[in-house]
Amino acid sequence: GERIWIHMYDLWVFSERSGYTLIAGGFAVVRILTLCAACLLAVPVAAEDPLWEWVTPWPQGRDLYAAAEGDGVTVAVGRNGTVITSTDGVEWRTRQTGAMYGLGDVAWANGLFVAVGGESGEEFSPGLGVILTSDDGINWIERHREDYLTLNAVVWTGSRFVAVGIGSRALLSSDGLNWSEIDLGGSQFIWDLAWNGSQLVALGRRGYFGGPPTFFTSENGEVWQQAEIERTYAPDTIAASGGSFVAVGSERDALVSDDGMTWTEAPYDAPRGLEEIGEGENGFVATGWGIVGTSSDGYTWTIKEQDTEFLRINGLSWGGDGYLAVGEDGFMMSSPDGLVWTQLSEKAFDIVQLEGPYVGHYLNVVRSASSAAISFRAHNVEHRIWERKADN
Repeated sequence: GERIWIHMYDLWVFSERSGYTLIAGGFAVVRILTLCAACLLAVPVAAEDPLWEWVTPWPQGRDLYAAAEGDGVTVAVGRNGTVITSTDGVEWRTRQTGAMYGLGDVAWANGLFVAVGGESGEEFSPGLGVILTSDDGINWIERHREDYLTLNAVVWTGSRFVAVGIGSRALLSSDGLNWSEIDLGGSQFIWDLAWNGSQLVALGRRGYFGGPPTFFTSENGEVWQQAEIERTYAPDTIAASGGSFVAVGSERDALVSDDGMTWTEAPYDAPRGLEEIGEGENGFVATGWGIVGTSSDGYTWTIKEQDTEFLRINGLSWGGDGYLAVGEDGFMMSSPDGLVWTQLSEKAFDIVQLEGPYVGHYLNVVRSASSAAISFRAHNVEHRIWERKADN
């Protein structure tokens, strides 16, 4: 019947017998939590048995960036080395990788999952790049580290894995275990990568925060050509289907190409731009803030308005029988056709606490989104707890 409550710099324990008891205040809480963390780090961590499990959001609450399916297992990866897996797309389990850096993409081929990621350097410069592999999605091994190359994307070409990122280089591997490096030259800010069955296209831009797009093309990952498009913005993501490449971003048009060198603008009628794209068996699916678009060729789009949760999507993948969308705070949705979506992640709270009267005008919004009890806490009333304790 006891629960721990951490509020600001105070650590309280709630007991049904004695109510709230202040255990430590101020920086003593920091010392206690640091000691607890040190104790936890000293305990071996099993891949299938995390010491802590998410209650809400479910299945977990860290940002997710990408997903891949192989051998009946779906793996999603994200912030702070997050990996979750599912065999049915409904029930998910968190796996322990031992990594604290972000994992930006994952691919599967030849019985192996390959996840890539890392961390940025100072002022968004290239930092540490890492590659992890797993044959079951549960147990992960770090295979490669690369300085000054933060990896953002990885694909399988049929003969090798190719990974790219911030750092003007590509990493190649035929088995996912041993990696070699190729210098791309040109722009160092590469965000995404696609393979259409015969050609690779990497999508980048001249600056970290924006600028005209830069495309790199290659047939084998070893020899690359660069193409620049004169326009004011660069797309965010790229996908390939039916031999064509399609890139989308915050503007209300798509860029379409058959060879990665010559690109055609394809405007579409939508209230906002499509910002994330994925390929499936019938073409392309792309999402934006409150909208989803489908297209068989990248030129003609069907746009449908959706819940604004679509703003939070970071990655779209096709798993053989449907699409999986993953995003911020562990947000997940699935769809059989790209138009009708079902939310997989859940947020459930017992109590929503309003901190002061200035958030009171959000009361109706909170009630519309949650059935949890709502409590109000007036500031600077902690002394009343002490008075009640003294009286008893």
